[in-house]
Amino acid sequence: MEIVMNIDVNVDKDKKEAIKWNFKGAEKGDPKAQFDLGRFCTVYDENQYLYEGRGTVQDITKAIYWLNKANENRNRDVNGLLNEVIEVIDRMIFM
Repeated sequence: MEIVMNIDVNVDKDKKEAIKWNFKGAEKGDPKAQFDLGRFCTVYDENQYLYEGRGTVQDITKAIYWLNKANENRNRDVNGLLNEVIEVIDRMIFM
């Protein structure tokens, strides 16, 4: 169900449109789109779109939501990123 265009974080071409299409795919259960959307919502990586407020607002809750959805749909790339996000949150809480 790869109906969503793959977004490279180094490409500045119409980020809002790309995020919109990833959101549509994520809502339809596309694990790649769910992973990409969650990745864009992460707060720890300065290269991520949403971290810098480009395209939409930063939202760690949405990041975890979409990464969990991708995990439920067996996206094989999600575990490492989800664990990193959780580690960063733990460090922020316990500092």
